[in-house]
Amino acid sequence: MKKSTLIVAATLLVFSAQTQANVDPTVDENGKSLSSQAYYPTASLRSRFINFQTSPLGDLVGRYNLAVDFKVASFLTLGPKLTAIEHHMIPSFFTESGYEVGLRATISLSGTALDGGAFLRPALFYGSRRTPLSVNRDLDFRVKYEVNGPIVQLLLGYQWVWQSGFNLDIGAGMETYQERYLRPNASITSKDYIDPTYVASPILEINLGIAI
Repeated sequence: MKKSTLIVAATLLVFSAQTQANVDPTVDENGKSLSSQAYYPTASLRSRFINFQTSPLGDLVGRYNLAVDFKVASFLTLGPKLTAIEHHMIPSFFTESGYEVGLRATISLSGTALDGGAFLRPALFYGSRRTPLSVNRDLDFRVKYEVNGPIVQLLLGYQWVWQSGFNLDIGAGMETYQERYLRPNASITSKDYIDPTYVASPILEINLGIAI
């Protein structure tokens, strides 16, 4: 009886040793690399549902903004974004002021929102922007322009998320909107605009955030 018990115990020890030998110590039980844990959240972070973000790049050029994203599906966040614009260009008497307000959606291409990885971000804003002065007073060429209406954006980017909830994303894409310029030599206070035109321009976003 004792001999058979010893045989069974020895067999279990050998089986256990073989099982442990077959476990890759560099990955977790889901097959995810442990070396990426500094950048990708654990299950505790995946329970977070709100992300606050702002763009330091925008702040530097006078586009002060704040976005709040709510996790509405496992792969999707949706929320408002508000931007106040006070953009001083060169020369200094040329300024752009206004605001943008609207909604943006962040679609995780890795399948889990607020979990890092590639994302697609469509957005729809209402914008009101204008330049009140001429760029070149010597030539008296008035380039006052206005944007009043919808602004559609589409970004493709990548997000890094730390266990603390701190996150960084970088995205590039395009936006389209309608703008109109004052006719050359028209009074700067007039409403003599050239017919509106649709514009498509490239955009770059660098956002910092905290998920809670």
